[in-house]
Formats: sequence, structure tokens, C-alpha cells
Amino acid sequence: MRNRFPLLSSKKSFFIVLFALSFLAALSSASNAITPKIAAGSSYSIALKSDGTLWAWGNNGFGQLGDGTTTDILSPTRIGTDNTWISISAGTNHTIALKSDGTLWAWGNNSSGQLGDETTTDRLSPTQIGTDNTWVAISAGGNHTIALKSNGTLWAWGNNSSGQLGNSSTINKLSPAQIGTSNGWVAISAGGNHTIALRANGTLWAWGGNSSGQLGNGSTTNKLSPVQIGSNSTWVAISAGGNHTVALRANGTLWAWGNNSSGQLGNSSTINKLSPAQIGTSNGWVAISAGGNHTIASRANGTLWSWGYNGFGQLGDGTTTDKLSSGKIGTDNKWITFAAGLNHTISLTLGGTLWSWGYNGFGQLGDGSSTDRLAPVEIWTDNNWGNVSIGSFHTVVVKLDGTLWASGSNEESQLGRTATDMCGSYPCLTTYGQVSSDNNWRSVEEGGGGHHTVALKTDGSLWAWGRNAEGQVGDGTSVEKTTPVMIGANYNWVSVATGSHQTVALKSDGTLWGWGENSSGQLGSSTPSKVYSPKKISGSYYTIVATGHDHTVALKADGTLWAWGYNYHGQLGDGTTITRKYPTKIGSDRNWVYVVAGFRHTVALKSNGTLWAWGKNHNGQIGDQSTTDRYVPTQIGTDNDWKAIAQGSGSYTVALKSNGTLWSWGGNEDGQLGRDTSELCGTTPCATVPGQVGTENNWVVIFTGGHSTMALKADGTLWAWGYNGFGQLGDGTITNRFYPMEISH
Repeated sequence: MRNRFPLLSSKKSFFIVLFALSFLAALSSASNAITPKIAAGSSYSIALKSDGTLWAWGNNGFGQLGDGTTTDILSPTRIGTDNTWISISAGTNHTIALKSDGTLWAWGNNSSGQLGDETTTDRLSPTQIGTDNTWVAISAGGNHTIALKSNGTLWAWGNNSSGQLGNSSTINKLSPAQIGTSNGWVAISAGGNHTIALRANGTLWAWGGNSSGQLGNGSTTNKLSPVQIGSNSTWVAISAGGNHTVALRANGTLWAWGNNSSGQLGNSSTINKLSPAQIGTSNGWVAISAGGNHTIASRANGTLWSWGYNGFGQLGDGTTTDKLSSGKIGTDNKWITFAAGLNHTISLTLGGTLWSWGYNGFGQLGDGSSTDRLAPVEIWTDNNWGNVSIGSFHTVVVKLDGTLWASGSNEESQLGRTATDMCGSYPCLTTYGQVSSDNNWRSVEEGGGGHHTVALKTDGSLWAWGRNAEGQVGDGTSVEKTTPVMIGANYNWVSVATGSHQTVALKSDGTLWGWGENSSGQLGSSTPSKVYSPKKISGSYYTIVATGHDHTVALKADGTLWAWGYNYHGQLGDGTTITRKYPTKIGSDRNWVYVVAGFRHTVALKSNGTLWAWGKNHNGQIGDQSTTDRYVPTQIGTDNDWKAIAQGSGSYTVALKSNGTLWSWGGNEDGQLGRDTSELCGTTPCATVPGQVGTENNWVVIFTGGHSTMALKADGTLWAWGYNGFGQLGDGTITNRFYPMEISH
């Protein structure tokens, strides 16, 4: 019901890669969690944990680790006490980061003004850049920085000797300066002295140094302003390395150009390429990272591949021999995010473990030594609980080891396994039981008010089970499924959202597909009333989708909001109560960053940290101190520090602030708010304004469903409260819980 859109996390390169069209970002719940991220600089590493804390290690000669010193560090060390970091990028010797409030921070080498603080003074700890709070994407290059604002405008500062700032000059800039006037940019990647960017229409642009053809325009002449590379409009991901560039197209093919002295283009030669050239014939690539002179990429099946310079073992194949074509790293198929540095590589697995290999002269591998490693070595583990999905009467969890677990009602096989308990007259599980023996599950979504479950695997395949009378499983039948079945033959699914009797899912090319119940146009078409296999929904460049009982809402890469389906209570937000059977743009704002759909209300977050809601409000679930339905987005209070949102089909809302506190409002008849309330909405206990849940400030992830709520703390513990009639809280009982209680397994 609430979409937990698992954006594929952006793969940071030597100078960062930022995936185009946020549908290729993060492999965990964007609605609730901070997606763990890693970035590799020239000789240092930065990591962002799921609790929003920042960690660094390696070379610190310019203060690029941000710990207030210039002393090298050989193992991961926490930077400061903040837990509101959401994105990081490492350049040669400077670091750029974003906080959840949209502010921009920088530290390290500032010889060319690459920190953007109007000086050339190095900074040894995070320093805020200006006062603007609308930054949404960052990329640190050799000695320059590129950043994107929520309005789609592009900004640059630092070294400009090769025109890498794109402002038609070669003069350095000490503070952010806009590149042109366009507001259609969606992704950026800064290389050694060149810059690559994508526009919302899928076209590729480049500027700056071009001595090796790294711009891809068929020449070796520097460009001082953005030039389009070819005419193709299906680019979806980019990564700029030292003097080479790697990019992905929507069809999963991989392309490279520029310097090829060590085989970093992967085309079985060492000849430079002045324009994009395909790497092999495979179309199963999903992520890329270009390092100094080597390249790392992953395929849809979760395997990791490398090629190029290997003098320090940065390819991770156990040798120091260069490779001119792609070679698989080990046998693991659970790699989810990675970063290629100058001569080292770091990567994170689905199990939450961090691995590194290659050059370690400054301790940048983080293993406590300065010894080079020719194959991956484990550095740390984050925590165990991963993605959680709560239905009206059941809960399904993906652990960070890739295993799938379920508890609660199994009335229509929604657990995907045999239930050994009885809750009244229905089969159930009151403690978590494993679903299948597979350990490559990535995320899960249950059928909010219904009884079906859909899950993604690390290879991009989609699986479903449970009730199927309306075709919501998507296997072309209406027969109930007792165990997971694969939907179609595609391996490019990146997220899924489920309603009461319908499913909507997103592919890596930004297209949206729906199946199941369509009586109110919730699948984005007027006919048929039931759809039994995935059917494409009109439009493109979708990044986030959520579906309620019988309406659907989605965000596009340009920050616009779209909705369709049933609208009697104004849940579409278009100012009417008219049902819409095709995607309809809601307002003109372009700064929406997240949206969730409840039973018949909608809540969304803007890039400035403000929270908005609309639709049915009978239990105060809008949070505006009333029970009046709202037909257009209505701001909830004046706070601008909201970070994450979730809402249940039981007409309530839960939200997380950037300071780690948890807040709830709406119906509270089963304790789903996790706190005491004194109001009545009709005869239902409720709260019509947000109120804090307890006093803790270490909440990092929230999940809601039906009348049940779950949340993760920064220490990796799982807590639950609310309705528990079918054991869906997983505490071994069927007793409702009115306050958060820890769930152990």
C-alpha cells in the first residue's frame, strides 16, 4: 500500500557516478531508510550508513576525511555526530555531502575553490556551502564540483582550467555558479577535468577536458559549455573517470569512450575512443563506476565485473594483470553498490557488509593496515533487518542477508509458505518463518488492504504470491498462488507498489506497468476492469510510484507529481473529486521528492523538507487539525525537517524527522500510532496533528500497513506496535501493542 520504492543506489566512482533519473538510485526503501552509500576518492574512502551517520578512512593530508585533523586513518571512523547525511561524493582530495534538509557541505582540499565557500582555504571538517536548502545531487571531480538543485538547474565551482565548469570560460569559481539557464538536468558525474550530465529527455551532454576523447563528441578539443553527445535519448546512467567515461542505456547495454591506455573501455584493445562504443553485446548491465584507469560494473543478477588497470589489484581478481575486457569478481551475486577510486575499489553487499580491494598505501581500504589487497576483504557489517512490508494482517521482511521471512495471516496464501499456527479460524504464523530457501531477495511489498505479496530479487526479477482473483499476482491467471512465482521473463524491475487488489511496478527504463483490479482506472487506463499480466501505463521517466486502495500516484524525474484512479475524497490532489483513468499532472510544482498512498489519502514530501497531504481525512490522517477532506496538497504544519513518510491502509500516517524522532497522527483504534491520544474522530480514538512517538531520536526506518506499524532503530533493532490479531507483529502473540516493543528473531 505504501510504496517503499527501492531505488538502485547511485554508484560512486573515483569522482562519483550519480545515476540518472532517480529510478536508478537505491536498493532499499527510499520512503523510510537512508540508503547506504559509498564513495572512493583518490586515496581515501567515505561511507554513509543506513542510520544517516558518516564514516571515513584513508589519506587525510588535506582534511578530506572531515575529522578535524590531517592524520591518515586506517579503519572506518565516524565523522561528527550528525545522523542526517543522505548523499556523499569524493573527489581527488575533497568531499561533498548533502543533508536531509537539502543543505550542502564540503571539506578537504580547496586550492581551486572546489569547496565552494568563496575561499581557497582547506577545511578539516564539514563546512556548510551557502544557505540554500534545495540541493538534491552532487558530484566531486578532480578539483571541481557539480551539483543539481531541486528545480533541475545545474551549478558548478572550483577548477575550470579545461572548461569543466561549463560556463564558457576557463576562470575558476570559488562559489556555486549556474551552468546556463536550463532546468531539465537530472543526473551529473564529474571526472578528472571533464563533466558529464543527463537531461530529463534521456540525452547525454558533456564539457571540459577532452584530450583523450572523454567527452565523446568525436574530437579531442576541450569544450567550455555543454554539448550534446550524439542523438540517442535512452541514456540512464553515467560515470566519469579520470579521462574516460562509461554510460548505460535503458536497454541495459554498456558504452564507453575516452582514454583506453589500460583497457578501461573494456573493448579488448588499448585504443582510445572519441565517441561512445558499446562494450560487448550484453544487455544485462545495471550499474557502473569509472575509476582512475579502471571500470567496475554490475549485472542484473547481482554479479560484479571489472576491467582496465590492475597494478594494485583494484580489479579484485587476485592478480595485478590489466584486463582489456570484463572479468567477473568472485562468485558472489549480492553486490548492490560500489565505488571505483583512483587505484582502489569498495563495494557493499545485500547482507550489509562492506568490502574493499586494491591500493592501500594510505589505509583507504579500511582494514586496519596499509597492505594492498588483490581480492575483496570484508571491512564491516551494518545491521541485519532490511526491508519490511506490512499488510492488513501479515508482515513480510527481507533481511540484509537476502532471506525472506513472513508472519501473520495466511488466509489466502499471502505468506508464501505453510502456516503452522491458527488465529481463530485462519491459518497464521505468530513468529517469523522463512519463505523459500532463496537468499537473493532484495525488497518486498504486500497488498495493503488485500492478501497478495510481491517481491524483487537482486537479479531484477519480480515474484508474487497470494490472492489472485483480480489478477494482482500478474502471472496471466486468476488462480491463488501458495508460493512465489516469477512474473514474466524480465530482469529489469526496480520497484513495486501494491494496492488492495492491484500491483504497479517500475522498470529501469522509467516505464510503469500495472495489473490486477482496474475498476476505477487505478492502472492508468479505462479498460479492461481486470488485468492479469503487466500492462504498460502511459508516460515515461517515472521514478517513484505508490498505490492506495483504488488510486495511484507517481513522481517523474523532473520532480512533477502525477495521479490517477478513484478520486471521491480528493486523493488525487487535482482540486476535484472526478475519477481519472489516465495519469494526470498535479499542480505545477517540480520539487516533489517522495510520495506515499494510503487507503484513500496521499502524503508527499518536498525537497525543502515540508510535508503535504490530501484526500480522505475522517480520522485526521491529513494532520491539519481537522477531519475535513482536502482536494489539493495541503501543508502539514510549518516544519521543514521531515525526512521520511509512511501511511497505513488504516487511515493514519507516520513520519520521521531529520533529527531521528518519530511522529504519528490519524486513527489510533488499535494503537497503531504508538502513543497516547485524547481526541475522538467520531467514535474512533485519533490525533489530528502530528505527535511524537516516545522520546527516542534514533529511529531510521518506518513501515506501516493496515493498523500495524514497524520501525528500525539506528542500532538495527526492529520495533512494532498496533494491531496484532493475526500475529503480524511477530512477537509470538496475537495481542495488540499500543507502544513500540522490540521484535527479536
